[in-house]
Amino acid sequence: MKRIIVLFFIVFLTACGNSQNSSQVIDNIDETYGITEEEALCNTDLSLKDQVLCMIDNQMYYEAIETIESSGIKGDKFLEVMRSYSNLFLERPSLEELEAFQNEFLSVHSKVLKLLEANEIGLNRMSTMTGNLKSLLEARSNQAINENNKANGYVEVYIGMTAEELKNSKLWGEPDTVNRTTTKYGVSEQWVYGNSRYVYLEEGIVTSIQE
Repeated sequence: MKRIIVLFFIVFLTACGNSQNSSQVIDNIDETYGITEEEALCNTDLSLKDQVLCMIDNQMYYEAIETIESSGIKGDKFLEVMRSYSNLFLERPSLEELEAFQNEFLSVHSKVLKLLEANEIGLNRMSTMTGNLKSLLEARSNQAINENNKANGYVEVYIGMTAEELKNSKLWGEPDTVNRTTTKYGVSEQWVYGNSRYVYLEEGIVTSIQE
């Protein structure tokens, strides 16, 4: 059921501040403080709104949330949306948490559209933010599904997989036959499966797959 919900949402998805004098700002960074170029640019004389947008543009979501909270401003719709937007990018939902994450996505997506209606952001900004949200939801959905499949042994064979992982895979499992060759360079194996499928390993690591 959860996989159906995820697929539905993926189908549904289909349907920075002023940088003037940035070189001068960067030249004045004291490297002993470990300040990155993005952090320096987003901590110049920008308005709070532009500072938060700059951090979001540079994927500094945790810093954006900290900046909003430290401002002490309450009830500002723009800042509330930016905080919710940034927080969404910091979440890593499991398959069980994915439905709640999808609902949160819909809420934030709707709020971003309302910012455009209220002239709080422009059309380009709205397009970028909603596009990033859709990409995020698809990525987190796929991640949750893959991690759940891996935890339950439903893993496709991949280059670099260990012999133990291959053996534990419910999609492949134990081979019908193992052809082993030992030389002074090491041990090579050919694992033979039904339907003319072969997996080749070198020193217990998958190096080639033939289907």
